[in-house]
Amino acid sequence: GVQCDVCGSGGDAARLLLCDSCDTGRHLRCCDPPLARAPRGDWFCGPVCERRAKGELLERDCEATDDRIGAGAFAAGWRVREAYLGASKHSNWRYVDPGGRAHRTRGEAAAAWK
Repeated sequence: GVQCDVCGSGGDAARLLLCDSCDTGRHLRCCDPPLARAPRGDWFCGPVCERRAKGELLERDCEATDDRIGAGAFAAGWRVREAYLGASKHSNWRYVDPGGRAHRTRGEAAAAWK
């Protein structure tokens, strides 16, 4: 059965929400802030699932981008983003330079950055 990703319990199933993007379970009381009742319409367990539901590709933050390409890469306009919606493995992410050219590997991007 479905378990809450916060408390780990599958009990009180009538008050357990399911994310409309990834099927993660969460009790109303375990939401931050806690909810008195289930929201109308779609519910997403977090911003990643909400962005995916909108069809937006995810991007790594400044620290992760600089770690993968080189210090200062993010500030210079480099981005590390999904190659397609739902890409979960590193090989399915693209390293995009300031001109919009996508580099397939971390090494290729790092070489282009230098």
